[in-house]
Amino acid sequence: MVININNAGLPPPGGDQNLGLAVNAVELAVFIPTCVIVLLRIFTRSRVTYNFGWDDVLIVFAQMCNIVGASFVFTEVANGMGRHRYYLSPETYKKFLKYDYLDWAQVFVTLAASKISICLFLLRLSNFDNLRFFLKGLISFIVLSHLPLFLLIVFQCNPVATVWMVAVNPGYPGTCLRKRTIEKIVIAQGEPRSTGIACIIRTAWSWQILSNDLSRKCLPRLYLNSKAPD
Repeated sequence: MVININNAGLPPPGGDQNLGLAVNAVELAVFIPTCVIVLLRIFTRSRVTYNFGWDDVLIVFAQMCNIVGASFVFTEVANGMGRHRYYLSPETYKKFLKYDYLDWAQVFVTLAASKISICLFLLRLSNFDNLRFFLKGLISFIVLSHLPLFLLIVFQCNPVATVWMVAVNPGYPGTCLRKRTIEKIVIAQGEPRSTGIACIIRTAWSWQILSNDLSRKCLPRLYLNSKAPD
C-alpha cells in the first residue's frame, strides 16, 4: 500500500476547501432513515406480528455496526476527511487513517450481516420452499467468501499499525499489501452477485404477492362491471 506522506510543495488549486460538512450531511441522510426503518421493523416483528426471528437479529446487528461506522465517519471528518492532504498535519492524518481503517473493517461485517439477513428472511417464507437448498448455499457462499476478505482487510499490514503509523514515521518497520490489491478486496466484498440474487428473489416474491392481491381484488370487480347494465 503506497501512502503519500509528503505534504510539502504547492498547495492544491482552490486552497483549503473543506467538504467535511457535506460528508456528514450525506452520512446523516442515509443513517437516520435506516435507523427509523430498523426500529419500525423491530416494533412490528416483536409487538404486532410476534415473529421476531434470526433475520431480524442479524439486521439489528448490522444496524448496530452501522451506528459504529457512522461514529467513525464523523471522527474521520474531524480529523481531515474532506480536506486535501496538503493541509493536514502528520498527526491528524495518522488519526484519519486509523479511523478509516476501522470504518472499512466494520463495513465488511455490516454488508455480510445484511446479505445473510435477506436470505434468512426468504427462508422463512413458504413461497420459497423449493429454493431452501439454494438459499442455504448462498448463505454459505457469503460466509466463506466474506470471512477471508475481512481477514485480508484487517491484516493488510504487518504489523497492523503500519496502516496509520507511516503518516508520522516514514521509516516505520512494516509491510503492506499493494494499494491495487486492497482496492480489489474492497470491490470483492461488495459481492454484487450474492446481494443481487437475494434482492431479485425478494423483489419477485413481493411482486408475486402484489399481483395475486390485485387479481383477487380487481378481477371480480371487472367481471361485475362488465355484467352491469348500461
